Amino acid sequence: MLSLNALSGPNAFKCVVYTENHDKDDPSGGGGRLPDLIHPGQSDSWESKKRSTLAAAVVMTAPAIPMIFEGQEFLAWQPFPNGGPQPAQIDWTMATTFVGITRLYRNMIHLRRNWFNNTRGLQGANLHILPVFADNVLVYHRWDQGRAGDDVVVVCNFSNVGYPTTHFSDRNELKAEGWTGRWGYGMLWWAWDVPLYPGNIASGPWQGAFSAMGANGQYITAFPFWNLLVVHKVNIDQDESRKITEPTYMTILDMVLDAKCDKDCR
Repeated sequence: MLSLNALSGPNAFKCVVYTENHDKDDPSGGGGRLPDLIHPGQSDSWESKKRSTLAAAVVMTAPAIPMIFEGQEFLAWQPFPNGGPQPAQIDWTMATTFVGITRLYRNMIHLRRNWFNNTRGLQGANLHILPVFADNVLVYHRWDQGRAGDDVVVVCNFSNVGYPTTHFSDRNELKAEGWTGRWGYGMLWWAWDVPLYPGNIASGPWQGAFSAMGANGQYITAFPFWNLLVVHKVNIDQDESRKITEPTYMTILDMVLDAKCDKDCR
């Protein structure tokens, strides 16, 4: 927090922020690519993806001048020695293999550059750390002049969930031992990861989409392609028959997209 505060105000455009550069990625000095440092030998793991992109999100939303190192935008993990043998050439096929990571970086760059004229605050010099009563969660407010299209609030969850899961696993894995309540998860987002599923969703409205799901019909889905957020909420405490299954919710999403793009975007 102190480091972020030190980068704001008069110092906002005097410093460069990064998580990787040619010195830090040199294995001879104990360094390396961030995904490999997070999970050595399994740089494409769930942990490496989530933690390295979380770090990138802080870089792209903090004050100062952001810098990314070659290949970070598609999870490159090959070492980059400064002396001795030449560094391995960039494997450009990784940009397709990890297309979701590549799009994430593109979207973050769009946010930083105020591409859609609603995140101007990320180009400003101001930052204020907001109080949060949760472990390992950082929230900060960025702004330039303030008001609509300017103010940006960034929420970073650095907590280590004790019961990790992947999008292939039963969501009940996230429930802590001994938990008997209805709620037991909610920190995980499911991404529409193109290489893992059949069909071409690399373009059109599903490009870069991601969802979070609650119990019995609580859903939220973001469609960056359309700058669209769909939230579905039901009151099952009042009427349990109102619960909505995932296939039904997918039908609702299809109807929303049909209305948005007149069926030409399928």
